Amino acid sequence: MSGATAVSVAPPPQLPATRRNRTPFLIAGLSIAAVLVSGVWYLLHLGRESTDDAQVEGRVISVSARVPGQVIRVHIEDNQRVEAGDVLLELDPADFAAKADARRARPQTEPAQRSRLRRRPRRQTWSRPRAV
Repeated sequence: MSGATAVSVAPPPQLPATRRNRTPFLIAGLSIAAVLVSGVWYLLHLGRESTDDAQVEGRVISVSARVPGQVIRVHIEDNQRVEAGDVLLELDPADFAAKADARRARPQTEPAQRSRLRRRPRRQTWSRPRAV
């Protein structure tokens, strides 16, 4: 055995007993912490709607005018709730005044138009049945 060295194989060092006993408690503690954090997150976000594709369901109601006209003043804000009968906007009264004047003038001209139509002879057309 000249020149050969003896190698002794020692067993691997083991963890101290206190460290081995702490491992199950550490895993249990981390699990409990994860459950608590998840529960708090759930409670904080309860009732909130979130969408990944940005689609939201809602009712859309179109509002159309019964009469034409220029808008002078708008009495509501965007996305404001309104009830039936609320004034939404004001229209320019000049269009209404012109139509009212035209309607007031119509009864005076209608009798003249009727008498003119009565005086004009009617054209009567007769058609003969075709022989087939």
